[in-house]
Amino acid sequence: MATTTAITGESPYDRAKELKAFDDTKSGVKGLVDHGTPDLPKFFLHPQEDLPKPSDASPGRPEVPVVDLDASRAVIVEEIRRASEEWGFFQVVNHGVPLEVMEEMVRGTGRFHEQDNEARAAFYSRDFMRPVKFSSNFDLYQAKAANWRDTLSCFFDVDPMDPKELPQVCREIMLEYRKHMMSLTDTLSEILSEALGLESGYLKRINCMNTQFFSYHYYPQCPEPDRTLGATKHSDPAFLTIVLQDDQGGLQVRYKDYWVDVKPIQGAFVVNIGDLLQLITNGKFKSVEHRVLASHGGTRLSVACFLNPSMYTDERVYGPIKELLSEGEPPRYKGVRCPEPDQTLGATKHLDPAFLTIILQDDQGGLQVRYKDYWVDVSPIRRAFVVNIGDLLQLITNGKFKSVEHWVLASHGGTRLSVACFLPLSMYTDERVHGPIEELLSEGEPPRYKSVRMREYMQHYNSKGLAGKGALKDFQL
Repeated sequence: MATTTAITGESPYDRAKELKAFDDTKSGVKGLVDHGTPDLPKFFLHPQEDLPKPSDASPGRPEVPVVDLDASRAVIVEEIRRASEEWGFFQVVNHGVPLEVMEEMVRGTGRFHEQDNEARAAFYSRDFMRPVKFSSNFDLYQAKAANWRDTLSCFFDVDPMDPKELPQVCREIMLEYRKHMMSLTDTLSEILSEALGLESGYLKRINCMNTQFFSYHYYPQCPEPDRTLGATKHSDPAFLTIVLQDDQGGLQVRYKDYWVDVKPIQGAFVVNIGDLLQLITNGKFKSVEHRVLASHGGTRLSVACFLNPSMYTDERVYGPIKELLSEGEPPRYKGVRCPEPDQTLGATKHLDPAFLTIILQDDQGGLQVRYKDYWVDVSPIRRAFVVNIGDLLQLITNGKFKSVEHWVLASHGGTRLSVACFLPLSMYTDERVHGPIEELLSEGEPPRYKSVRMREYMQHYNSKGLAGKGALKDFQL
């Protein structure tokens, strides 16, 4: 019997193909706007149950607490304690960051995103290890629907960054703004420590907020704002987040089963508790869901500063603070090393030492392969196997077939399951020496690799570990 597709003449929807085509433009959502796209591409359409509806609004119209940091210390500490326990969100004013710095940071974010496509595309990447990158939807291939948003991301660890890595069009303000964020972080760290009944230097001493991951978001006006979102509902996996937003609005926080607008206030920062701060306070401070609506009336700009320990030097296990525990208040959470999904990996980049690998993966995604200096998602396809060439097959084909780097991202949305079947020869019974196949060699194509026994190659590979450095190069002639 003919399918509906055959009867109507319509092509079946190929989501993976559409995502890849969008990603390959390297122009993001802004590129769609520039081309005058009248309708949202299908992969931006969110399920009806995730979209805003009239019943979302609280009947009492509560407002996110606003804390004046010029008030007395006792008042500040009490207001932030109450907001952190009840809301997980608050705004701060009179915080010491000059208004002109805040406004220039918003303008600088706009300058980057509103450059021509070629200038933005120079920073486009899905490479986790790249400290400065531009992309649209970090989880583009994993999320059930994409968000109407582009992002410039910048990771400042404890080691200084070469300023030349930053976009020239907003470099100066990015560096200036970061200095003010470091100072404000110290202030908030002290207040939050005191709000927990601890000495003011406690949180700073445990180094839980000494690195910054900045996201410079661009939410252009949307042609169909009622069918998508600027940011899907989520909580932040950091310790603390400090957000600068322009006057467009759209940020909402979940409060008592309702969605409450975080109204823009000139000169204010939005501060929210992250998952890891909820963990170490044993649930005393709340990390809550929030979202961003798609823009109806104009472009929205915001800068989020996520605060965490160093992903490179901090191996500490963070668990509930002992001083907050008692017989009546036992620990509710396990200890955990802090890097969030954006700052750790499920599997480090590596090459497989086998001849061939056959992989069964679930629908969570996360596997990426290196292709022409970029990382490409291996999108899950139902009932499909992933097959990749291993080092030893590259060796015996004299480089005709390629063994390439791949890695697995840490999961944002759920548990990822996979089964990898590595196909080597027996390390115990096979004493054969494997080298380039004679039939593939010629005067113009001499052998490129030494011959090696399976056992010898595996021993050499295992001695190196998954460090992103293949063992095969050590056997090149």
